[in-house]
Amino acid sequence: MIRHLELTRFRRYDRLFLEPHPRLNLVVGANAHGKTTLLEAIYALAMTRSHKPSPEEALIQTGAEYAKIVALTTFDDRPAHMSLVIAKTGKRAEYNRVEMARLSDYVGRLNVVMFAPEDLDLIKGGPAERRRFLDMEIGQLSPPYLGALSQYRKTLKARNEVLKGLQSGKKYDEALLDVLTERLARQSARIVDERAAFILELDRMIRTVQPLLSATDPPITLVYAPSIGQDFQAELKRRRTLDMRKGTTTAGPHRDDVHFYFADAPLKPFASQGQIRTVVLALKLAVAELLYRQLKRYPVILLDDVFSELDGSRQHNLLKHLNPRTQVFITATALGPLQALDLPAHAIVKIHEGTLEGVEHHG
Repeated sequence: MIRHLELTRFRRYDRLFLEPHPRLNLVVGANAHGKTTLLEAIYALAMTRSHKPSPEEALIQTGAEYAKIVALTTFDDRPAHMSLVIAKTGKRAEYNRVEMARLSDYVGRLNVVMFAPEDLDLIKGGPAERRRFLDMEIGQLSPPYLGALSQYRKTLKARNEVLKGLQSGKKYDEALLDVLTERLARQSARIVDERAAFILELDRMIRTVQPLLSATDPPITLVYAPSIGQDFQAELKRRRTLDMRKGTTTAGPHRDDVHFYFADAPLKPFASQGQIRTVVLALKLAVAELLYRQLKRYPVILLDDVFSELDGSRQHNLLKHLNPRTQVFITATALGPLQALDLPAHAIVKIHEGTLEGVEHHG
């Protein structure tokens, strides 16, 4: 839970200080005035990066050298000070005023789950979007996974450099390719195992969450689709000639995917825009439930433009489903649709042109 939040030179915010409601916060303002940026800052504080696949320099206010996010958080009634500095030269994260040697040691200290319009690409987009989702969410549950993923990417880069050299006729020691192949196979096994376990649990969880949002849609099924079989080293060796001809590693966790189904039919060709939005929302709420069950603490839930294309029934079901012990931030351009719902105690956070105009507490 976030008790205090301070932003400095983060995107269009020159300076912001907010004491949010411990449960529900309605962030209200016109489009492009900074509502999404506020949620993005909370996400970045937890995950050390934006929820958007944009350059990190974009988080720094134009003309500034760095952006800074500071928060006082509370878990199990224990306060914790968190800080993230994003500079053009890199990032620095502190927990209780102690700098973390590795960002992977920092991720997971504050758990967040964010829904944003860009997340519809989890269904509509390509495999890279789904792999990014896997890596970010598993990283919250198992921070060592991020370290393993980083090592895999380094080995993959080195192997691809050798393959490109062999493709172009340069003299490379093929024994080096054997060493890198063995290392990549070993690293692949751990990543694939963690992804498979995560999707198995998430598939179970989403089947519980989905009916709470919409009882009329067909049941959702998630299937992990690795690009390589169980014998990683044998598969990579079998593909050796293909990889050398193409100059790249043609199989491995960097080419995995996740498939979504409505009952037994692929979801993407048949689902409406509203159904896709509901599925992605159910997916994110399932992640929140999984985080709570495994870590025994509630994540902060960030919902950007969540009510767009959801009918009144689904809006009501969403608010009803949110756990009363979870801190939630929801953006909206106007209060009208929200005031028609049965809201619990909440705060209205008013944003105008990158400035916090005020906070009203209700209930």
